[in-house]
Amino acid sequence: MLFDTAMLMTLGPGRMAYSGPMAGAQAYWCDRGCPVPPNVNPTDHFLDLLTPDTPWDRSDDFVMAYEKYQLPEIRRRVSEALRCPGLAAADMLATGGQAARAGPCAVPFGAQVAALLRRKVRLTLRRPAAL
Repeated sequence: MLFDTAMLMTLGPGRMAYSGPMAGAQAYWCDRGCPVPPNVNPTDHFLDLLTPDTPWDRSDDFVMAYEKYQLPEIRRRVSEALRCPGLAAADMLATGGQAARAGPCAVPFGAQVAALLRRKVRLTLRRPAAL
């Protein structure tokens, strides 16, 4: 699957209709009475149902379902995240990015320059006319 998370909105005023894992989207649609037909791309099916003024328009139903089933959980998670404050903007500026540089995936500046130099040399050797 190309995407892990899907956020689907109606085409009209841009109301949220689904927010969650892409793997669970088909079951969510099926639970709302709109299973994905065989040999149909699920994403196309979802978008057809959310496009206003089409024969398949169920956008209002999915907006109401989102507000009833998904929005309360999202609000709960947001409230929980707000109880654990992170660094203030001034604190982030004071650290000067030290936290990012000290991370497990951080690559030292010298290693970055060496990788870019190797790449440039390799590209130049492949196309000497570019000199």
